[in-house]
Amino acid sequence: MAKELCALLEKNLQLLYQNNTAHVLNSYNERLYKIDEQASFKQNGTAFTGIVKTVTEDGRLIISGEKEKAFLSGEVEWVL
Repeated sequence: MAKELCALLEKNLQLLYQNNTAHVLNSYNERLYKIDEQASFKQNGTAFTGIVKTVTEDGRLIISGEKEKAFLSGEVEWVL
């Protein structure tokens, strides 16, 4: 299992070295937790729900609710 993980990491690192970030981002978004599903979040102590849409190239999590919003890492937390 460790060898498989290392091989997968090596493959993805090679894609990044080749500047093939689109492939890595697409793979990430295909496996994104709760993609196209309703999820619960909290921002600054306020709870809200929304549908997880994607992660952008610059790392923003896009959540669609009353309106679509983009969040940087650490700006919102998942409520499980």
